Amino acid sequence: MPHATELLLAKNFFKKFTNYAPRKYYYKVMIPLEVHDEIENRSEKIPVDPCLDKMSMMLSCFKEHDFDDSKCAKRILEFQNCLKAAKEKAEALQKELESGFTNTSNTGKRKNLPSRLVNKLLHRYPQPKKDWE
Repeated sequence: MPHATELLLAKNFFKKFTNYAPRKYYYKVMIPLEVHDEIENRSEKIPVDPCLDKMSMMLSCFKEHDFDDSKCAKRILEFQNCLKAAKEKAEALQKELESGFTNTSNTGKRKNLPSRLVNKLLHRYPQPKKDWE
């Protein structure tokens, strides 16, 4: 019967456990991690049907009450108010687009900045050029 010391001191005893060794991962740069000085221009879209839910509620009210305006006056008023608010919002957005976003205090409320403003900021603060390029 072999002793444990003979097994442990045997040459290449733990060779079968080499596949459990941690793998080495190397980072390969596919795209340089830098911001370009300009992005692609995209158009700022104004919502096409902003009051679709209000309109569907109004039409369902018409269907329920056999197209009687007096019984659906509340739904009609909600739909008209929604249209007015959407029109004002679209006009404000159009004015903001035409002005070129000179008032940047309002842009802090926006989720995404328009590409025109991003390009203006990128041109103001360009990326430093590398020596090897």
